[in-house]
Amino acid sequence: MDKEVLHSERGLKGRVLRACRWVLLEGLGVQGMRLIRQLALTWLLAQEVIGILALVWGVLAVLREWSDTGVRHALIQSSQGGHKDYLDCAWTINLMRNLILAGVLYFGAGFIAEGIYQQPELRGLLRWCCLIVILDGLTSMSLTVMRRELHFRPIAMVQMAANFAGLLAAIGLCKWQPSARSVVIAEILTSGIIFVSSYLVGSYKPKLKFDRSVGLDLLGFGAMAYLVTLVDAVGMRADLLILGKVAPMSDVGIYYLGMVVMVAACGIFSRLTIEVGFPALCLVRHDRAAMRRGVAEIIKGTQLVSLPAFLALGILGPDIVKIMPTKYAEVGEVLRWLSILGLALTFTRQLAPALYALRRVFWCVLRGILALVLVSILVGPMYKYWGLTGACWAANIGGIVTTVMMWVVVLKELGWQWGQWWSSVAVLGKCVMGGAAGMTAAVLIMWGLGIELADVTKVRLILCGGGGVGYAICGWRFYRPGGVCAASKQGTLNKGCV
Repeated sequence: MDKEVLHSERGLKGRVLRACRWVLLEGLGVQGMRLIRQLALTWLLAQEVIGILALVWGVLAVLREWSDTGVRHALIQSSQGGHKDYLDCAWTINLMRNLILAGVLYFGAGFIAEGIYQQPELRGLLRWCCLIVILDGLTSMSLTVMRRELHFRPIAMVQMAANFAGLLAAIGLCKWQPSARSVVIAEILTSGIIFVSSYLVGSYKPKLKFDRSVGLDLLGFGAMAYLVTLVDAVGMRADLLILGKVAPMSDVGIYYLGMVVMVAACGIFSRLTIEVGFPALCLVRHDRAAMRRGVAEIIKGTQLVSLPAFLALGILGPDIVKIMPTKYAEVGEVLRWLSILGLALTFTRQLAPALYALRRVFWCVLRGILALVLVSILVGPMYKYWGLTGACWAANIGGIVTTVMMWVVVLKELGWQWGQWWSSVAVLGKCVMGGAAGMTAAVLIMWGLGIELADVTKVRLILCGGGGVGYAICGWRFYRPGGVCAASKQGTLNKGCV
């Protein structure tokens, strides 16, 4: 593709903006439906059943990522990724991998259920999950091609339709028969719809074929991507899987529900940076200045929304969970502390696409290993002494330490001076100060009006409202038409804009 077209308003920028809209719509739709489903399940299922489901999804995710070959990432990164030979080879590798995983999961289910967790019910549930794995292996590579080309509309439609069907199925089945198996069957339905739809929205027809040179090319890049997904999957679920050994299932279920809400919020922001940022930065990876501009825009655009969102989640956590049964009241405190992890993970995932585009994926591997080690060492003892709050802070420490590491690494790889980086994202600092000023003003207004501070829900809502107004004013001043950023782009130099 011509370089001038890539940098034109109708070229890369236009494609990225359209992709962001559809990825955001998909993220909001899918995560919203999953949250609604989880909320409904808190009314339909016991705490212990939700704890069992947490282990099912944790074990399944770790096993899936453990055997991930990374070929989908390789197709996006490779200049040959759209050729049929590459697509057929990638589909074949993915299918073989999933068939092997399904066999391992089926025959290992007994050991996991009874040998590790002493939960016999897990055996049958994990064997049902083999169907999810097989359907994923049979899914067309058309969806990956669309991601590579920043064509996200069909992907969003498929994902939202599948998850809507899964939502209805989970609620209906659990009302008929309240059990973990009903939820697993609903998830199988979701995977089945994605499998069928992947062939309806794309023209690619797979062929069982493996070319040695193509396979080595795919696996060469995919190996590092595989390690990243592996350590991330284990690291993100190590706390949950360890809690399954040291805590009662009721506490596991409560922690899991808090993690679900945090991951849903984090996932919406992360999808924008990974799904769109990675292929977009791959197109300009030979131009460090362009990459720095791109990363700065990713950070500013995402953090301007994620900062107040996670702050509100932390402040209002105990109030949000009032829509759940009272037996889940502790989820509010879990959500409050895990909002710190959500903010750290969102920031880390804004930096990862640049390392993927530069083929410096090993840094992401090291980050994941460090997070895994920290969480594995800390979560057991901290839960023992401080309960679920300690478990949350074990996860937070891993997220904060590794985020700082990634920050330093990306600046070094992009040749980005600290002063230049801060100048590029200074608007975030100004917005934070505006939010703090808004909260201060809210406190003074409450004091002046004599509002009773014992009404903690009202106080928290007013604090969030005041902080949000102050934050939004600073952000609007920067991004509004004719504002600071707009003037900069028209020729007036401003160090807060790139």
